[in-house]
Amino acid sequence: MSDKKKEFKDEKEMPISSISAASDDMRWNKTGSWRNVKPYYDPRTSPCIASCPAGENIQGYIELSKEEKYEDAVRLLWENNPLPSICGRVCYHPCMDGCAREPFDGSIFIPAIERFLGDWATEHKVAHTPPDKRLDEKVAVIGAGPAGLSCAYFLARKGFQVTVFEAREKAGGVLRYGIPPYRLPKDVLDAEVQRILDLGVEFKPGTVVGRDVALDDLSGYSAFFVGVGLQKSRALGMDNEDLPGVMAGLEFLENVNTGK
Repeated sequence: MSDKKKEFKDEKEMPISSISAASDDMRWNKTGSWRNVKPYYDPRTSPCIASCPAGENIQGYIELSKEEKYEDAVRLLWENNPLPSICGRVCYHPCMDGCAREPFDGSIFIPAIERFLGDWATEHKVAHTPPDKRLDEKVAVIGAGPAGLSCAYFLARKGFQVTVFEAREKAGGVLRYGIPPYRLPKDVLDAEVQRILDLGVEFKPGTVVGRDVALDDLSGYSAFFVGVGLQKSRALGMDNEDLPGVMAGLEFLENVNTGK
C-alpha cells in the first residue's frame, strides 16, 4: 500500500465516503452533520400493513405474540378490526402477498396468527374496553352485516349511543347466511357479535326500516349508517341460467345456512 497522500484541489474532486479524511473539514463529505442542511424523511408503511384493507398493525401484534403478550396483541389488533376470529378464517389475506418474507422463505401465515388471537380473546373472555364517557348523540345503523357491526363497534368505543336495525333474526349478514359453517362456525360468529353488543350497542332484530319502523321515527338520531349489503348474485351470462332448477350462488348458500 502506498503511503503517498492523495491531494485534491477542492471538495468537488473528493469521492463521497462514509468517513471523513480530515477531522477539521466535512464540507466535501456531505454526511453526518451535513444532513441537517437538507433533511430527508422517508416514512414507509410495512408492505403487509399496506396490503391489509383494514390497516391492521400486523408487525405490532406479531411482535407482541412472540413475547406471549396475547391480550396486548389482540387489543392492538382490535384498534383496526373488531372481527379477528372471522377475518382470520375467511379473509383472502392480501397481507401475505405483501409480506416481506415472501421472496426469502415464504410469507408468514398472518391469518393464522389473527385467528389465534381472536379465539384466544374469546376463550379467555377478554372484553372490549368501554368508552370513558357516554355521549348524548345517537346513531342508527341499518344492517348488521360486517360493515354495520364494524361501524357500531367504532362508534360505541367513542361513546356514541348506537342502535342496530336488522331485518333478519340474527346479526352477521353474509357472514351468517352466506359462509358455510365449516368455514366459519356459528359459535365463533356469535362470540364476535356479542363482544360488540356488550359495548352497549342496542340490537333490534327482525326490524325492516321503512316497513316495521318508518324513517320519520328515526328523526331522533343524529346520524345514520346504511349497510344493507349486496345480497344479489352476479349473473354469469350463460345460456339457460334462468331455467327452473338453476340456483344462484348466494341463494344456494342462504338455503344451506337456513336449513332448507
